[in-house]
Amino acid sequence: MSFNGFFHKGFFVLLLSALVAFTAQAGKCETPAPAKAPEEVKAQAPAPATAAAPAQVPAHEVTLPPFTLKGLDGSEFKMEALKSYPLSIVVFFATWNPKSVPALTELQKLSDKYEKNNVAVLAVNAENERTDPGFKPALEKFLADNKITLSVVIDEGLAVYRSWEIKALPTTYVFNKDLKVLSSLAGAPTSYGDTIEETIKTDLGLTPKEEGAASAEHKRYRPADKAITLQYGMVEKKAERGRVSQALGELDEIIKKDDKFADAHALRGVLLLSEKKSGEAEKKAAKEAFDKAAGLDPTLPLALIGQANFLAEAGDLKKAVELLTVAFSQSNWGTRDKPENQKELLASVESIAAKLGKDDAGAKKELLELVDGFMTIHEGPKVNRKKMEDAAGAPAK
Repeated sequence: MSFNGFFHKGFFVLLLSALVAFTAQAGKCETPAPAKAPEEVKAQAPAPATAAAPAQVPAHEVTLPPFTLKGLDGSEFKMEALKSYPLSIVVFFATWNPKSVPALTELQKLSDKYEKNNVAVLAVNAENERTDPGFKPALEKFLADNKITLSVVIDEGLAVYRSWEIKALPTTYVFNKDLKVLSSLAGAPTSYGDTIEETIKTDLGLTPKEEGAASAEHKRYRPADKAITLQYGMVEKKAERGRVSQALGELDEIIKKDDKFADAHALRGVLLLSEKKSGEAEKKAAKEAFDKAAGLDPTLPLALIGQANFLAEAGDLKKAVELLTVAFSQSNWGTRDKPENQKELLASVESIAAKLGKDDAGAKKELLELVDGFMTIHEGPKVNRKKMEDAAGAPAK
């Protein structure tokens, strides 16, 4: 497949989901060269225009500035060409961004799977404001190493990155044939591929919406208002950067908008415990937040880990171990990345369980040390984040 003859065979088909013109968390940005990375450029960009509210505009009503960009071979590609497809996906990525690889990989799979449905996928490289002469060969190697055959254009100078008010990488948009934004997703949470595929199926009528709702039974709750998902992702990123107080204030706003969002309640519990000035009042509020989250979603890992923390403090080690066993057995961690060392975590819980009744003091110490990493989200490595899950990768403003 090709865009008006511009892109080579295998041009893709894909997906997306979440909401409009948003952005949110995506991996850490460390640029390989002195040139400014997109996050840095964004921080210096002019104040957003009044059109900055795409994330709050109803689906099918949002449009973004059109672009004309060049591909690796120097050929021009106009955004208008996407009108030839019933559904198109545009993802912004960078080689220095860790989350871009899983996002591109998932989109490649979806492109291959739905090519017969004429779904188009375009990858826009937003590497740096300035790139050196050797960048294109490096980009080609990056794509080859990761087995990515999607069509790629380069946003030199980051003009589109800025005009679309992107705040994180990767950021993905799904458009209909009129180039109206159907949904957008910042970051590459563990549910990234499933989320976008669901959007593809629903919008193209490949599966009844009733079936889509039924199949969501095994998934975690997500706010119907995708603007909330966007805001949540940005809150997570701010928390990871240590801006806990600011993140808490914005998180309270999210909860007021959608009190059923269990992930938000669980994250609130973590942030309350992460506050430098955290005292008895904050601990009490944190416990209530974890209990609320578990009440909404009884198997949400972060909620159960939070509850286990308080149970262990109170001396109920047996119940704490039971909750951790359930938490570390989950394959869906909501807006958070599933730990890569999940088997090791379960083994640790089993080891703690074996000490109960024999060395309760030692078991309690080990258990609290185990959960401590999940109760300090702004310390980065301990949490092994994403996000968001929905959420994942928006730089704080």
